[in-house]
Amino acid sequence: MRKGTVTEKLTLTMGVLLLSCTSCCTSDHQVSPWGAARRPPLAAYIAPPDLDAQLRAIDVEADELGLELEVELRGALPRGQGEVVLRGYAGTDALGRRTSAVRVATPRGVVMAAGPLDSGRVDRSQATQLVPSLLPGEEPGATEQLGVFRSGTDLNGDGAPDVVLRNEAGELEVWAVHPFGAGAARYAVELAMPPRFALDVDQDGTLELAGRTRRREGDPIAPDLLDVASFEGDRYTHRGSAARAFH
Repeated sequence: MRKGTVTEKLTLTMGVLLLSCTSCCTSDHQVSPWGAARRPPLAAYIAPPDLDAQLRAIDVEADELGLELEVELRGALPRGQGEVVLRGYAGTDALGRRTSAVRVATPRGVVMAAGPLDSGRVDRSQATQLVPSLLPGEEPGATEQLGVFRSGTDLNGDGAPDVVLRNEAGELEVWAVHPFGAGAARYAVELAMPPRFALDVDQDGTLELAGRTRRREGDPIAPDLLDVASFEGDRYTHRGSAARAFH
């Protein structure tokens, strides 16, 4: 019998209160255990907070899946709710292709389980690679991990630590960890093309997501169009004030 994954174990232990979101928790580890809901169920607050226990559960699952830890980042939940730990993993699927996975844990639970993608999965659009930071740092030899706009910090000023993921096509997703550490939800993005990098167009210390049309090789007169989305309310949109000023 196949051993249950972290996401599946969470779903089972939460019982009836989580039936409304179990349809979002697939065996392919594609989403947060709470789906797109901003508010976690009451059951998430019943068990005593234990970050070490959540990390041990992730270690067991990573070992079962043959994943190797590549990067670990730590951040703080607001209002003294404890730490949030972000882990990026790498592995190899049955076809010998490189795979990636992300696990995010708080004292309340494993709030994000993305990847690895199954070898037979046709749709490869799901983001499963952790992006440590969106812009390189200014230090000599700086890497993504030493850069600015780091995963595990509040990237848009809404008070929640954020997690940045990338898919195989280079497209970005930004997720918010619930302020009480009991769930995660993906921010909506309104852009004419998928976001692939970040800018700080108005130099206010808050990132804007950006996408660019790809030029056809050998076509020097093809248009180079850049679309920018700033954070407004609960989403990134090219209709935001900073984005409109840039355009």
